Amino acid sequence: MAGERTMKKSILFVSNYYAPYTSGITEGERLLAEALAKKGYTVKVITSRHDPALAKYEVIHGVNVERCNVQMKISKGTVSIPFLIRVIKESWKYDIVNMQLPMLEAGVLSLFIRKEKLMPMYHCDIHLKNGFLNR
Repeated sequence: MAGERTMKKSILFVSNYYAPYTSGITEGERLLAEALAKKGYTVKVITSRHDPALAKYEVIHGVNVERCNVQMKISKGTVSIPFLIRVIKESWKYDIVNMQLPMLEAGVLSLFIRKEKLMPMYHCDIHLKNGFLNR
């Protein structure tokens, strides 16, 4: 029918951490991703491989998870060139890109992701320990 809206069916979650890492951000993201996968959405998470023992690719409760190698960490933030490249490349294949914030790479990524697809979720302020980065 003319004017009928089509439902979005694919969602890319972008986050520095994902299960089995546990935090308020990762648990909220995991619960939402798994619920959407259960409802028939195509769901993928691109995250950091903050622990080299973690699988690079796996499916967790219907959610496709891809972990990118980390070059370095700044406090809890991860720095990963492969992460940036994979998110930009994969963003073209998905209807919605759900970015978990705060994230060091968010500004750069938002330059390359179509704005109508981008759905950032801001979770909390960053409180670093005393030091140069905190200032």
